[in-house]
Amino acid sequence: MTKKRNDQRSTCPEGWLKAGIKVPVHLTVRQERYATRCVGIARAVYNQMVATHRMARAHGEGRWPSPMELEKAFNGLKHAAEFGMGYATEVSKFVAQGACRDFRHSYENWRNAGLRAAKPSFKKKNRNGTGSFLAASGVDRVQYDGHRRIRLPYLGSVKLKRELPAGIPYEVRIKKQDGQWYASINHWKPPVVAEDKTHVFGAVDVGQNPLAVDSELVHHENPRALGKHLRKLGRWQRALARRTVGSRGWHEAQRRINTVHRRIVGLRENAHHQLSRLLVGKYAVLGIESLNVAGMDKLRHQARSIRDAAIGGLLRKIRYKADWYGTLIVEADRFFPSSKLCSDCGYHNGELMRETHWTCPECGIRQDRNENAALNLLGLAIEAADELPDQLILGPVGPDVTLLDGKALAGGKRVAGEIGPGEGRTAPSTRRMSAVDGGTDGNAISRTEALIPVQLRLVI
Repeated sequence: MTKKRNDQRSTCPEGWLKAGIKVPVHLTVRQERYATRCVGIARAVYNQMVATHRMARAHGEGRWPSPMELEKAFNGLKHAAEFGMGYATEVSKFVAQGACRDFRHSYENWRNAGLRAAKPSFKKKNRNGTGSFLAASGVDRVQYDGHRRIRLPYLGSVKLKRELPAGIPYEVRIKKQDGQWYASINHWKPPVVAEDKTHVFGAVDVGQNPLAVDSELVHHENPRALGKHLRKLGRWQRALARRTVGSRGWHEAQRRINTVHRRIVGLRENAHHQLSRLLVGKYAVLGIESLNVAGMDKLRHQARSIRDAAIGGLLRKIRYKADWYGTLIVEADRFFPSSKLCSDCGYHNGELMRETHWTCPECGIRQDRNENAALNLLGLAIEAADELPDQLILGPVGPDVTLLDGKALAGGKRVAGEIGPGEGRTAPSTRRMSAVDGGTDGNAISRTEALIPVQLRLVI
């Protein structure tokens, strides 16, 4: 009779928050070989689930088999030698479980989202070994020593490149991306001491240039991480295409490409984390847009710039950090004309196309497209606040994880990975608009008061 483990917990502690962090890891030669094999096995199990489900849809009668039924059938056949699935038993059981879970999530997205999500398809094998697998799941399976070592089944002690924040890790996924191994760790973070917000109402309009404009008319510049590295990236991609696959020169070109990609991702993610943390820490009620980012990616002349800005990723960070820090999100309808409504008189300019500035024919005020949208979203947030209780309950505010790859972000220099507000972080690139003359000045009160409607000024 086996003894039940007392330290096993399957639910989040009361009052704690679910969070995740992505940390680069140092793998030994043995660990890297095992991880590479697990990536291939996870891909094979996922493809086996896709093939079985496609065959059932094509030749089956009645209802389709659910992902849970396919997983049970796979677990019953993987130990039989005649079926050739013994590869799944050569590694940790979590590898096959993670692949089945990935297929279940893909299947549910396809069934629930309809035409907006594609049906599960086969995963191809990449030459640079890109992929991921579930390494461990459960509090008793993930053992963190409190410094820079985490013990996982089969892998053993894995060295992290930086310490983890305070919390209880309960799931680890190992992945290879751009030539670097990472550990994506899900953990429960403890609640922190609540702090008062500096502003009650606020709004932000996201875009390409600038990346965002808040209701105080502060322009947050877009780092344009991809646009600034296209020349270097194209040069090494041409070199990769002209070299023999598998040669030393080919591997050198691939390593250079991976380095450029890591820096692009680091610059973009750092700007998003700083901006989202700044917004949810400042405002108690924040108005944002609900954009069709997938449709915007299909624009002919702006697709690359839109993907470089990663607007969808920025909005996602704002949403989940708002839950952490007690900020109420007021999301506008997808068809809300935030840029076409005059923030001063409410005139609807239906003929506005892509102009960055336009003059209202009713009141004669010259509007900036992004600033006008931010002020309209602010008015929407204030209107939604009428349905809230008189006393807003503000959530906790504390330190935040900002940097995913500090070395790539700093261009080779050492940068702290886990930092608190105002502690060693690079200030976000902002530009505050001044008065009507359009110059740069620290005081934007006159320009703000000129654009905010009278009824909104009284509330503020």
